[in-house]
Amino acid sequence: MNYKHIPVMLNEALNYLDPQAGQYFIDCTLGGSGYTIEIAKKIGPKGKIIAIDLDKMAIDNAKFQISNFKFQNIILANENFKNITKITKKYFHKKKVDGIVLDLGLSSAQLADRNRGFSFQLDAPLNMSFGCQMSDFGCRTTEDIVNNWKQEKLEKIIREYGEERFAKRIA
Repeated sequence: MNYKHIPVMLNEALNYLDPQAGQYFIDCTLGGSGYTIEIAKKIGPKGKIIAIDLDKMAIDNAKFQISNFKFQNIILANENFKNITKITKKYFHKKKVDGIVLDLGLSSAQLADRNRGFSFQLDAPLNMSFGCQMSDFGCRTTEDIVNNWKQEKLEKIIREYGEERFAKRIA
């Protein structure tokens, strides 16, 4: 999959963050690399930006996009941004972070790829993941969860995470 995402709020985010040469930034949602590349240009070769994404396809796409980039100041981390503290310690050690950007939500590229299973509008397996994420239960797909978990557990998930008042009926 090739990401072709242009961040809608790119100029506003850059104006607010105001990246300067030599600064350190984190892009918690790499996606199509839009924020990462623009910040990397502004911070120059003495700055660094960690670009985090759980989606391996986003990481692979970014590797391709930055392969001809003149600076070597982009660090790619195929992780969940919930681990930001660990990731920051690993790559920035004790450096101060000057700014963080998050562009939350799914991209149209992710929704359009039937192999990802995010869209109910496409005839495809119900997967809804950024790749297999191991848990205490092993690697699970959304299809497996919906079809095999107890109704009470599904109801709790729908109510708590979906904030849905009709969770019991849906489950």
